[in-house]
Amino acid sequence: MVLIIAKDPEERRRTLQSALNKEEAPVVCFEAEQFDVFLQEIETLPFLSKSKAVVLQGVENLSSENLEKLHTYIKKPNSWISLYLTASALSAQSKFVKSCKDVVRVKEEKIWEKEKRLSSWVVEEAAAAGVAMALGPAQAFVKAVDSQFLKQELEKLICYVGEKREITLDAIHAICTPIHHETLWQLGDAIFARSPSACLHIAKTLLEDGMALFPLLAHLRTQFHTTFKILSIHNQGGKAAVSQAFPYLKGGLLDKKVAAAQNFGFSRLKKGLVFLFETELKAKNSAIDPALLLEILLVKVTHDSISTSERAWSS
Repeated sequence: MVLIIAKDPEERRRTLQSALNKEEAPVVCFEAEQFDVFLQEIETLPFLSKSKAVVLQGVENLSSENLEKLHTYIKKPNSWISLYLTASALSAQSKFVKSCKDVVRVKEEKIWEKEKRLSSWVVEEAAAAGVAMALGPAQAFVKAVDSQFLKQELEKLICYVGEKREITLDAIHAICTPIHHETLWQLGDAIFARSPSACLHIAKTLLEDGMALFPLLAHLRTQFHTTFKILSIHNQGGKAAVSQAFPYLKGGLLDKKVAAAQNFGFSRLKKGLVFLFETELKAKNSAIDPALLLEILLVKVTHDSISTSERAWSS
């Protein structure tokens, strides 16, 4: 039995797939909502094989009653079952996790580590299809597209370039136009410029256009992490070092990003990430209107109180 814990859905899927690639037995997958069917499956003998692999995803979503049933099973599992469990988060101190013999807890990648890995993967995938793609366009592509849809979007690009056999920035801009992407970046720029009126206007437009709160928060978190890295690298090696780490930042865009990072500062960046986390928790655990939560967040991260003392911050 293997329990895989990874916050990032892509990391969770990748780790699970790596484990399943070693399986020779048939694989059956279930979500937490299908727990009753899952229980029937692990109690049923395999058909036309000596064993079978059963996957239950989203263990953290199980009710306490069902989690207890699963806990009872893993203490005395059926010999013909290879069981794989996945979760986005589970406490290492929980009775259930402690009873699991093989726990794989995937360390969450830093945003720039993930971008670097995915950019290399995109270049390799394109090359395997006989299409050239430089690292700069690959990095821009990774930033422009949701990581869950990279493969599908890359296939579209490969078809689009056709006989040209090279993916350029122009091709990316022509084909990969993610919904709300430009406006999301404009929202980030308004935050780092500390312009609450612009933030509120852009946020209202996003929500009215059907943008969900959680993807929006995830994108803002990415921008905060990236800006934090830009400021850190600039303080150590100047603009040349920033340009080397982010090849797509050149000329006026580089100056703009560095100036925005310096203007916002480390303290605001750190506290802004805290506010993002708090907003996400409230959105998950309360019935507060997402529009109101977003407005409160934007006022907080753009207000001067973000750089006051910790005591005033928490009051």
